[in-house]
Amino acid sequence: MYLLIVMLLVTLGFVHGYRAFITRANERVECTDLMNKRLFSIRFDICLWNLLHIATFFVLCLFIRPTSITSYITIFIFGMIWFWVERACSTKTREMKCSHEIVYSNITAPRYDDMVYNCVGILMYVCYISLL
Repeated sequence: MYLLIVMLLVTLGFVHGYRAFITRANERVECTDLMNKRLFSIRFDICLWNLLHIATFFVLCLFIRPTSITSYITIFIFGMIWFWVERACSTKTREMKCSHEIVYSNITAPRYDDMVYNCVGILMYVCYISLL
């Protein structure tokens, strides 16, 4: 549980620190955010923020080494708590219409598909350990 709290704090610190940094540089944050630019599409757009969700939960599983369905559910619940903490901590901004392709029209507001990317990270870990 200690590791979950540390991961939450580190990740929230990175995300909000990054947002503060890019906000100082430009008020049209969503349009200038390099992590928000569409990388590719598979029926839906993927950006670096989405890949960060996947990587974070894969690494979280590497550290925690879940062995039972209960431990996987705990990690998923952590993702839900993360979502609600992010939603509570996020500032509300207007949605941006940018000239180039972006994924999040408001990067300060988490989306429900973020939890899908969290699950992809967990499933990647399951595949990884099954190959060992």
